[in-house]
This record gives sequence, structure tokens and C-alpha cells, in this order.
Amino acid sequence: LEVMVWPDALRKNPECWRIGAVLQIAGKMHRRDQGLSLHANAAIDLSEPDPDDPTTPRAANAAPQAKPVSGERTEQPLFSIFETANESGDCRRLRQAIRVLLDYPGDVHPIITIYPQAGQAIRLVIDTLAVEPSPELTSALEPVWGEYGFPEPLPIAA
Repeated sequence: LEVMVWPDALRKNPECWRIGAVLQIAGKMHRRDQGLSLHANAAIDLSEPDPDDPTTPRAANAAPQAKPVSGERTEQPLFSIFETANESGDCRRLRQAIRVLLDYPGDVHPIITIYPQAGQAIRLVIDTLAVEPSPELTSALEPVWGEYGFPEPLPIAA
């Protein structure tokens, strides 16, 4: 996916536009040649700790470290969450979930299914990090999603 950032979006929060940042980008999607292009109007940095969130597991200046992905690409649904009427709470839960995922590096790209209040479910594949799915990861995520989500079943080992 090619992302074009408008100058206004860069001026709003220039600190979030860095290599390795996990961003929530708002903009307009365009079909371009054989792929897609996103014209970004705004972004929220999901990789930064939230100073108002007492459950943040990292120091405020600590950069999250994810294990580099190599070899064959593997994706796996990890959990589903429901959109609520509280947008800031939803964003906080998603930021917290990503922080938890960063603490379980592995070789699997996580998939989060988001069920909006209206419309079809959104399947979010996080290409920029890889995790090790486990019951421990599921347990760490449960307090984050609370009553607003549920785990996807882990595959049964052969």
C-alpha cells in the first residue's frame, strides 16, 4: 500500500511520521495501477504510550521492539473487538492491545476483527509486527478488551 501524506497532515503531528511507527491513518483510498494508494489526511500514532493510561506496560520513552519477520508469511486471527459509542475508549483499547502484542514477539502476523456499530466487520492485519500466539498472550489481552471483545480460538497443535 502506498501512502501519500498531505502537507497539512504532516504539520498536524510530524513526530508520528517515522519508520517503524504503528499508525491509524485517515484518508481516501484510491486504486492505482495494480495496487492501492491512500491519501492520508490525518494519523494517530498507536505505538506511543498513552500518558493517561495507567495500564501502559512500558516507560514513556521506551520504543516497542517487535521481532523481525523472516521466511514464509503467516497470519492468524487473535481476537475480535466491538466498536462502542466511546471512540476514545475504543482507541485506547486498540493502543493497549498493540502494546500487549509487542510483548509477545514471534513469527505470526496478528489479525484483529473489528465489529463496527454499523456495517461489515473489518479485518485488520498488522503487517508491521509478528507475535507468538499462546494462551499467555490471550490472558494478557483479556483485561484490554474486557466486555467489548473475545479471543479467536488458537489452532490445535498436531
